[in-house]
Amino acid sequence: MDHLFLPSFDTAFVTQFSIVLAALLVAIVVTFGPARLADAFDDGFRRVEVGVTWISRSGWRAVSAIMAIEIVLRVTLLPLVGVPLPFVHDEYSSILQAQMMVQGRLAWPTPELWEAFETFHVNMIPNYASIYFPGRGAPMALGLLLTGQPWPGVLIVMALLAGATVWALRGWMGPRLAFGGGLLVVLSYGTASYWINSYWGGAFTALGGALLLGAYPRLMRAPQWRDGLMMGVGLLVLTISRPFEGFFLALPVAAACLFWFVRRLRQGHFTKAARLAVPAAVFLGLAGLIMISANLAATGEAGQTAYGINRDTYALAPALLSAPPLDGPKRGDARFRAFYEWEASSYAWRDSLASHLRSIVNKTEVIWSFYVTALFTIPFMFGIWRMVRRRRFAMPLLSGIAVTLAFYNESWDFSHYVSPAFIVAILAIMLGFEAMVQAGPLFRRMAWTLAVAALPALLVPLGHGLLVPPQPQAQTATPCCQFVVRSYRADLLERLQGMPGRHLVLVSYAPGATPHDELVWNEPDIDAATIIWARDLGPEMNKKLLARYPDRTVWHVTGHLRNADGGVVLTRSDYP
Repeated sequence: MDHLFLPSFDTAFVTQFSIVLAALLVAIVVTFGPARLADAFDDGFRRVEVGVTWISRSGWRAVSAIMAIEIVLRVTLLPLVGVPLPFVHDEYSSILQAQMMVQGRLAWPTPELWEAFETFHVNMIPNYASIYFPGRGAPMALGLLLTGQPWPGVLIVMALLAGATVWALRGWMGPRLAFGGGLLVVLSYGTASYWINSYWGGAFTALGGALLLGAYPRLMRAPQWRDGLMMGVGLLVLTISRPFEGFFLALPVAAACLFWFVRRLRQGHFTKAARLAVPAAVFLGLAGLIMISANLAATGEAGQTAYGINRDTYALAPALLSAPPLDGPKRGDARFRAFYEWEASSYAWRDSLASHLRSIVNKTEVIWSFYVTALFTIPFMFGIWRMVRRRRFAMPLLSGIAVTLAFYNESWDFSHYVSPAFIVAILAIMLGFEAMVQAGPLFRRMAWTLAVAALPALLVPLGHGLLVPPQPQAQTATPCCQFVVRSYRADLLERLQGMPGRHLVLVSYAPGATPHDELVWNEPDIDAATIIWARDLGPEMNKKLLARYPDRTVWHVTGHLRNADGGVVLTRSDYP
């Protein structure tokens, strides 16, 4: 697999830290240097504030502007990096789910000879389905409906997240800072991060969190049906995408809303109470129906998830550190065992108090490196201090803490697990900028220089990522940078699509081949697909496959071998 992204976290940290030091040095020089320099510096930033004030004065104008900036900026990069390609198992499974949704289904009947089509994060029994909750595939399904490709749906959701960030922050702070928060999302996450340049998800769940916590202060002050609707949609998105972490984000909000609701009923304010309760109940009910429908389609049981069946079938360790070990052995050949043994290694963090503490430190670093970064550490700390000291920010702070604690209990440490609380991190950073501006001339100028430094802090590593040789791994630890520009499977697919007729590709792997780069991924209707990918399980199964698909050209691939020229090795098969 070839990637185009920043080579390491160390490089990203050094780049951002150097820019932060330079920005702080500028602020110090301006503050303690000649008065003329300070006046000119302050005058320049006040002019910028005037322009931002005009854009941000209207809520809809600010939201629309941020969404437009996100779409135009990312589309502008297409000539350089192209449309992202899927790479990891999670992405292919989510795209499969999206393809099924477009065809009006959430699962497909188990295909004949299903053992040959078995792959990661996809169930074949009792039905052929992605293991993920339906919200994972929803953005890609939107893209497929509109354009025939999944990625435009990812772009639309990222634009919605940027706009929702502006809207949510306006419920907690002034319009200029809220607009700045939207720009932060566009520059840090909407351009080069894996949230926009992959199919893992993250942005969709973050959108749900932004709508929920953006609606909360508005409903507490002066409840409107529109705000109740936004909260309901947020709850829906969280429930169908990441219900575990979403539950912990919503738990403090639900407790406060319940108290508020009962109080309004006792005061006889029934209309105000209804504006919160009715949309929340309707959308939670809709979310429940969607989840039950997905469960029935994938497993045949309303209370059994596809994810749960998959874990019972293959996994060697549970998803939570607090859960007891799983029984073994499980289904799967050596390739499956290698993957699930790798996955289970993280569960060993629970073996001792010391290792558990190391797990917490590691996950805290994940949160910091993706959601805060070296660039925004100073304003983030200012912002957290302000949230602690001011009671009106208790709700987002409590929700963020709840999601973080839930993350500490999870067996793995991917940054999108914390995506429900994304808006909390952005709120803390922007509150920190506000606190710095109010803390005196030096801190005010530090805030301004750090804000300006956001652009080179993105462009420098982004430019480096465009120049360095591709790297064979996914980049989920920092916001910059991931661009999947080439893959072995994409090269195979391109070659096969250039040939006439229909094809059956038998896949085997060289000893020691990584289980993280899988080739066997199929469309929902396998029999109707132009290209079918199947595992080479030996002569007996291969004969059955050829008997079922007699009209296809049969090929054999040993992943991920390339010839001397770097081309894929695709061999015409002599089976049977």
